[in-house]
Amino acid sequence: MFRPSLSTIISENPKVVTVAPSDMVLTASKKMLELKVSSAVVAIENKPGGILTSRDILMRVIAQNLPPESTTVEKVMTQSPECATVDTPILDALHTMHDGKFLHLPVLDRDGNVVTVVDVLHITHAAIATVGNSGAAGSEATSAMMQRFWDSAMSIGPIDDDDDSRSEGSTRVVSEATDIGRPAFFPASGLSNTFGFKIQDKQGRMHRFNCGMHAH
Repeated sequence: MFRPSLSTIISENPKVVTVAPSDMVLTASKKMLELKVSSAVVAIENKPGGILTSRDILMRVIAQNLPPESTTVEKVMTQSPECATVDTPILDALHTMHDGKFLHLPVLDRDGNVVTVVDVLHITHAAIATVGNSGAAGSEATSAMMQRFWDSAMSIGPIDDDDDSRSEGSTRVVSEATDIGRPAFFPASGLSNTFGFKIQDKQGRMHRFNCGMHAH
């Protein structure tokens, strides 16, 4: 069975924001804005010791009335995030995110250095493309797997600052060379924890997913 790895969906010049635990949230936010990414890897002894996402900043800093200019990343980050490697199969990465119930996954090279951070929409898009290339039956199996993924891993729940296994949902996904389809998003108003999107496969079938977002 054809099982492409994460290395096949990583761009030649991936954008990764790296910050220190002692950095202020404002500093991390500016770096994320500069590179137009929604997460930052927190490096501890040159290893990924934590991760900070834009939703973490919203829910754990802004919503709690904490001053970003004097709040350290360490205070609001998720510690010891689960990581994948460039050799991890795309579908295995999806299962890892399902089992851990998080939406961002740092990817390490063979030396243990972070090369990028992939989000659940990027992985979902790649997973559908992967199985879609192996035939219609595979596409149907993947569609069912994706819906089970959203139903179980992304069930709506309250934000818990002590939960270290949560992440935000990205509102964008990069269209890869596979030309599977264009995702369409249907965000709810306000600060709702739910959103939906559609992906069209190569057979022209639409797959619509609805899920809740958890802070990471």
